[in-house]
Amino acid sequence: MKTCYIYFRKKIWQGLILKKLNNKYFTVIADDCWGAEIYRKLGLEYKTPCVGLMIKAPCFLNLLENFDEKIMNKLKFVQKSKYPQLQHASYPIGTLDGDIEIHFYHYSSEAEAERKWQSRVKRINKDNLFYKLDAEKTKQEFPNDYVELIEKFNRLNGRKIILNSQPESVNEHSLWVDNWGIDGRLMFKKSLLFFDLAHWLNTGKLSNSFGNKIAYYLLLAPRAKKGME
Repeated sequence: MKTCYIYFRKKIWQGLILKKLNNKYFTVIADDCWGAEIYRKLGLEYKTPCVGLMIKAPCFLNLLENFDEKIMNKLKFVQKSKYPQLQHASYPIGTLDGDIEIHFYHYSSEAEAERKWQSRVKRINKDNLFYKLDAEKTKQEFPNDYVELIEKFNRLNGRKIILNSQPESVNEHSLWVDNWGIDGRLMFKKSLLFFDLAHWLNTGKLSNSFGNKIAYYLLLAPRAKKGME
C-alpha cells in the first residue's frame, strides 16, 4: 500500500508539471545525474547523453565552451583518469577530444557506455540546450580554480542553472538549495522545492511560487514516520 501511495503522489506531481510544460523537446547537459533526473521524473525520453555519469568541472567547461563540435567527437576509453582521486575507479572512463573525461560510474562495461552514449547524443536538440553546474561540488574539488570555472560558466550563452549551498545569489542563474549533498539525483529532488521546473524549461528563467512549494510538500516530500516529528 505504501509503495502505491508514493507512486500515485509522484504521478500526480508529474501530471501537474507536464500540464504546464510547453517545451518538451529539450536537452539538459549536466555535470552529474541532476539533468537526467528531469527526464526520469517526467517520464520523458532521454534527450541528453548525460545519464548515469559525471564530468568534473574543468572537463565540463571545456566541453561546453565549444559544445556543438566537441560533443560529436568519437568517444575513446582510457584505463586511468587524469584526476588523482579517481585513478582507481572501476567503471568505464571515456574521453572526447582527447582531454574531456566522461566518468560512466553507473555502467558495467565500455560497450554499454558507448552504445547508450552514442544513441543519446543523436537525440540532442542543439537548438534547445540547458546547462547545469554544481557550484559547491566545484568549490570542494577545485578550490584553486573555482572562481575561474564559475566565471567560464557564467560567460556561456544560453539557459543555465548553478546549484549553490549558500543563500547568497551569484547571479540570475544561481539557485540556492538547502541541505546540499554530493548525490546529483538527490540534489535534483531537493532543488524542486526551490524553483519551478516547468517555468525554467519553458523560459530559461529561475522563479518559484507558493503553489510549487505546496505541490512539493504534498507530493514529493518524504512523509514523517508515525510517532515521530
